[in-house]
Amino acid sequence: HNEGGSSESKQEWPRIDVHKPLVDALFQHAKQQAPVVGERAGHTPGVHRAGNYTKDSLYVEGSEEDFVSLRAQQGVGSSEMEFSTIARVALQYTKHGLPVRAGMVLATLGTIPGAGFEYDAVKGSAVQELALRTALHTLSAIGKSHRQQRQQSEKNIKKRKGDASQRDGKKA
Repeated sequence: HNEGGSSESKQEWPRIDVHKPLVDALFQHAKQQAPVVGERAGHTPGVHRAGNYTKDSLYVEGSEEDFVSLRAQQGVGSSEMEFSTIARVALQYTKHGLPVRAGMVLATLGTIPGAGFEYDAVKGSAVQELALRTALHTLSAIGKSHRQQRQQSEKNIKKRKGDASQRDGKKA
């Protein structure tokens, strides 16, 4: 997804903007869950918000300097292989009348430049747990919100029907 980055970019890259309220909710839930995970796992994962670079290979095909440049010019903080497809499918559904929102939470296990894919089991487990907790808490909150909206709509419909019945009864 695209968040941040310099507005003075020298290159134009294809961009898919994410659904900001969804990403805001993911970010807030990640910040709330990080201390919970840290207390249990002995490592509190960091929570960051950045753009994403989707490519067709998990391993770096360019130099580390290329990724440092993407970070500086485009606000990229992660690289993976699936999100552009997910976002494009969501966009197509939305264009055809079925609103679908896309956002992403990642468990970052390596850094560029830096440790790359060196794996620390304690930190890796904590980061993966945080990503899963974040996704589940966000989906739960969305479900509760939709349920509340539906209940309020049903109350409004009943009220309008009741008001209409009273008006019709007074006219008779």
